[in-house]
Amino acid sequence: MFQGLTMSPDLLEETYKMPLPPKDKLIIVYCAKGSRSTAAFHFLRQMGYTNVKNYSGSYYDWQS
Repeated sequence: MFQGLTMSPDLLEETYKMPLPPKDKLIIVYCAKGSRSTAAFHFLRQMGYTNVKNYSGSYYDWQS
């Protein structure tokens, strides 16, 4: 089961010292097999990001 971390956008920016991207910026998610990137894709969409793409292959697919 995917384990997540929940924090406010302000705390996220403060903790990692980088601003969150604009909600309309292109974000492409990927992972080793595709399952975690699917979860990330849906999470970002729920957070209001409108230009999110899930790479249909995996990291290993892209690498080869």
